[in-house]
Amino acid sequence: MILIFHILYFIFYISHLYTNENLGLIKKIEVPSENFTTDNLGNIYVTQENELKKYDSNGELLYTFSNNNYGNIETIDVSNSLRVLVFYADFNSIIFLDNTLSPITDFILLEEIDIFEPKLLCSSVQNGFWIFENTENRLIHFNQNCEKGICNIRINLFKENFQPNYILERNSNIYLNYPDTGIVVYSDFCNFQSIIPIPNLKNFQISGNEIIYFDTLRQKTSIYHIQEKQFSHIDIPGIEKKQDVRIEQERLYILQEKILYIYRFRK
Repeated sequence: MILIFHILYFIFYISHLYTNENLGLIKKIEVPSENFTTDNLGNIYVTQENELKKYDSNGELLYTFSNNNYGNIETIDVSNSLRVLVFYADFNSIIFLDNTLSPITDFILLEEIDIFEPKLLCSSVQNGFWIFENTENRLIHFNQNCEKGICNIRINLFKENFQPNYILERNSNIYLNYPDTGIVVYSDFCNFQSIIPIPNLKNFQISGNEIIYFDTLRQKTSIYHIQEKQFSHIDIPGIEKKQDVRIEQERLYILQEKILYIYRFRK
């Protein structure tokens, strides 16, 4: 099955080229880790140990949040910039922050809602959230009251040792990324939709009908057009050994060896 997906990947790849001859470097900022993301307004979020920092789209520091009682921050989801989800794996806990990184909930202990081995978490519409639990490869939805919601299924498409490394909800769909295979798509009612054969990803963005992603092995940033099932390549600055790339609101962000480059960018 994996071989078929990889073959389809190359069959579908169409080399439409997005060029950017007028790229302008806005700023370079030092980031203490390889963990950064952006929201749909172009704001930048950087995590290191138990600290979260938020910058604007020009690289100016806006807000900082930290907590010494729950260990290091494992992941964050800024899909809703007014309700940022922060996950602490060491203490199996989450908290939600507002757009100034101020808490809007108490810490939620996941064991109290019968989640003991969460692998991945992401935000959901109407202030809910999704959890992929490692114990039984189970995808579970919770509403804003931490009650099990519209979905609770076991995913058995692959061998048990195949584990996803990223989850995202967009456009009434759930996207689970399996690095060896591609992105598995479910509806928000947990009905299987498709598998998008893009291997070797650690994360991706979804903007409208497009999946924007950076392939660390090939060092390429591309767009997958969901409806057309076609790929486009994005021409970006010749920075070597890029660790991650994101695009938001006429901004291009490139991470390289703990330096984040912010470019003015038009696709």
